[in-house]
Amino acid sequence: MTITPNHVGDNQFSVHVNEANGKPYTAIQQVELSFASKTVSQGAEELRLLPHAPGVYAANGLALSGGGRWDVSVDILTSDFHDVMTTFPIHVGQ
Repeated sequence: MTITPNHVGDNQFSVHVNEANGKPYTAIQQVELSFASKTVSQGAEELRLLPHAPGVYAANGLALSGGGRWDVSVDILTSDFHDVMTTFPIHVGQ
């Protein structure tokens, strides 16, 4: 997962999904991000990513509404309806 420029406001969010052999994993129905601030009490925001290239899903969004520590959860729904989740702790600049 990459976040550019990783600051408060508009960012580009991108998730690259690969198989164990490094090839792009393309049997995906949906990729969604959930954002939860660890420093500001607020409801979690969600952002659905769109296919950008084989195994790459991306979107722009305003989900990072404050600086500090955040947890970004990546939820991937595969074509055979398996749900794969992982969470990345990040620090957002001001």
